[in-house]
Amino acid sequence: MDEAAMVVMIVTVVVGKVALVAGLWLRLRYRAQQDSARLACMTSVVREVASRGGHVDLEDERVGCGRSRLLLSAQSVHLDNGAA
Repeated sequence: MDEAAMVVMIVTVVVGKVALVAGLWLRLRYRAQQDSARLACMTSVVREVASRGGHVDLEDERVGCGRSRLLLSAQSVHLDNGAA
């Protein structure tokens, strides 16, 4: 194998690895933003219900992502975001 073919092969492998890592990073960033938006929405809804004198026990579980549980009543607020 000559030098040009070797350089092309190495560059191709490196570019492929960089593209893979960039894709995984973008996917993780998107998932984190979606989870943050979902938690903010759930929190605001539950706080609104609790502020009107209600009691809410909301639990959200996603496969591979863990579990979020919100317990709200008119007297207390508790947020537990634990991994499953």
